[in-house]
Amino acid sequence: MGWKVSNKVKRFSLLFLLAAFGVGLVYTGEILSRWQSAQVAWYNFALEKAANPQSAEDLEEALKAFDQSVKAYEMQSQAHWFEKLIYPEPSKEYAALAHFQKGKLYIMAQQPQKAVESFKESLKINPGNIYEGEPSAYAYQLSEQAKIVKYNLELLFKKSPSMANGEGKGKGKGKPKPGDQPADQGNQPQPGQEAGHGTRDDI
Repeated sequence: MGWKVSNKVKRFSLLFLLAAFGVGLVYTGEILSRWQSAQVAWYNFALEKAANPQSAEDLEEALKAFDQSVKAYEMQSQAHWFEKLIYPEPSKEYAALAHFQKGKLYIMAQQPQKAVESFKESLKINPGNIYEGEPSAYAYQLSEQAKIVKYNLELLFKKSPSMANGEGKGKGKGKPKPGDQPADQGNQPQPGQEAGHGTRDDI
């Protein structure tokens, strides 16, 4: 009799664990279905603000929003292992683009030194040559984006040679390659567009 009771308890415990696991999956799925990356949300919001700034205040608001996107990227990168298990990884592409967009805004604000710093931060995240394990099409896109950032950086150094001192830049070095183009000749990524999709003009 004791064996039968023990066996029933085991079956009940197993059923309880399976039910709890099922509820957990449903709950996790519900969370993920409503989840939106703060990094992407701030980036898209910043793009909208930067699309047609009418004043210095508009530029400042867009810069702060891009900063929030970068901060969200850094926080997600340092998340607990359990959170990393549930949520998608933060996007290095969006982080690099956020710094790049900041650089463009600093140029508009006549602050070339800050623009240089932003472009350099972008290239630290996406240097244009470290894509091991990435799909070839995505690696190509990241490489093209990095080329455009480098092109804009070279344009700043060419316009203000003094800023190139100590940066490894000089006459005859680091010239833009044929076919590269300034970033402002392309279309901006549209709000809601996911990282990893599009063409080089999307930068």
